[in-house]
Amino acid sequence: EFERLCATRGVDPQEWRNTLSTPLIAKKALLDMNEDELLQHYVAVEERALDTKEDRALLVLERTGDGRLEQQAARVFERFADNGRISADQVPAMLETLRFMISNTELHYLLNKFDATDGFDMVPEKEFACREWCLIVGETQMLKDTYKYISRDAFETIYETQVEQRKAENDAADACGMMWPRALGVGKANPAVHASEQQGPLKPYVWGVHEQVQNELLRQMRAGCDKAD
Repeated sequence: EFERLCATRGVDPQEWRNTLSTPLIAKKALLDMNEDELLQHYVAVEERALDTKEDRALLVLERTGDGRLEQQAARVFERFADNGRISADQVPAMLETLRFMISNTELHYLLNKFDATDGFDMVPEKEFACREWCLIVGETQMLKDTYKYISRDAFETIYETQVEQRKAENDAADACGMMWPRALGVGKANPAVHASEQQGPLKPYVWGVHEQVQNELLRQMRAGCDKAD
């Protein structure tokens, strides 16, 4: 699969393997950069990571066990596929066949990369072709490899928090009929506000203003929601 991807990119497989295995080198030391240069470097690193995520997953799949994992993944796909497709609800059993024992949180993380989740839930009918299945296996191996540097419990705690924040933002936007949380970026909390424990889509926020002013702001927000309805 990796070499097929290289063919579509028009690159030499071995050269591309070497490129992907080499970090993006900054033009000068990070300590010598100003804020604009640091930002440009971090943006370049992030863009490269996004542009090559499939490449890296397939490369990891190719290298694991000297290619044996990729061969096993292909056989598992043939066993489970119906007319060349599998569904998201088959993925846990298929990964278990490959001896990957994954938690519900890890499964959500993997399926979310392929638009197969809705809030906290899986989209069971989402279908995948063999190429996408190979990407899932590669991503699973990459996830397991990260546990060399971060504990599994820490990863799951961080990821679950991100999912909860994203769902809370989406629920609040849906309740008001407005998309303002998305302007902050998916999964990103507004650093200027901190939600209280109050239930419901409209929660009091600490704006650094007098309580009476805050109450008036909340009243206006509720009125805006009622008009939107």
